[in-house]
This record gives sequence, structure tokens and C-alpha cells, in this order.
Amino acid sequence: MITNESIYTQEECLISAMSQYKKRIPLFIIVILLGLLVVISSIILLIATNNPDMGLLLALGVFIVALGAIMLIYLPKRVKKGNMIFKNGVKYLYSFEENKFSVACKMDKSVSKQEFTYDQIVKKDVTKDEIRIFPNKYNFYPLKLSSFKSEEDKNKVFKYLKIED
Repeated sequence: MITNESIYTQEECLISAMSQYKKRIPLFIIVILLGLLVVISSIILLIATNNPDMGLLLALGVFIVALGAIMLIYLPKRVKKGNMIFKNGVKYLYSFEENKFSVACKMDKSVSKQEFTYDQIVKKDVTKDEIRIFPNKYNFYPLKLSSFKSEEDKNKVFKYLKIED
């Protein structure tokens, strides 16, 4: 069994959460642009046809633009505010075996432990400093590469996770 203890400060937790938010910015911009397209189309149709039902389409467009703008502006504030729960940092304790791995997450006085098979992993993001293991498409567990006890342990975990070095 290979173990790894990855400790993240509050600042590292914020950087990690913001990087996930930044990946969604193009989606928010697309929503806003689609909303603007609906608004412009409904204004043109309202002027051309003088049909009062186009007012509903205009309202829908304004709603879509507002929704996209709220996601773009409000979510980073929410991420930063939510990061306050990590004020003392987070400790992730990993145990890797050949067919499964477990993660224990310790924050202040609370501990949560989960166990997964490698087939349950939806996605893996590998950077120069860490691996982000996604058991679903929204949440991930960060694994610091510098916290392995040896290069051999790191290579075994890469093999278990099917990551090319």
C-alpha cells in the first residue's frame, strides 16, 4: 500500500477552486452571447412585426443575459467566501492499492473518508505540481506530487491511475 499526505493551505485551496471556475468562463460568455442574440432578435421582430408576443421573447433574452452575468460575476465572490471554511487548510490522506484507493479529508475537527476503484475516476488533470482526481464531474481530490515518499511510489500511483509520465 502506498500512502500520501497532501496538505493544502487556505491560499492553495482558493487557487485550486478558482482554476475550476476559470474553466467555466467560456460557458458563461456563451450564455450571455446567446441571450444577447435573443434580445436583439426579439427587438428586430418586435419593430418589424409589431407583435406584442415578442415582448415575451425579449424578457426571456434579458433573463438569459442576467443569468450569464450573475454566473460570471457572482460565482468568484462565492468561491472566495466559501473558501473561509478552509481557513486552517485541508489535509488529504491517500491510500493507494492495486485495485482501489481511499481519500480521507481533514478540515479542522471534521473528517470524511471515501473509497474508490480506479474505474470510478471520471477525469484526471495532471499539472507539474499535482494530480486532480475527479470521482465525478464536479468535485476533485488534489494530490501533491511533492508529497510522495519516493519516486517509485509516485510511479506506481501513476500506473494505478493510468497516467503516462
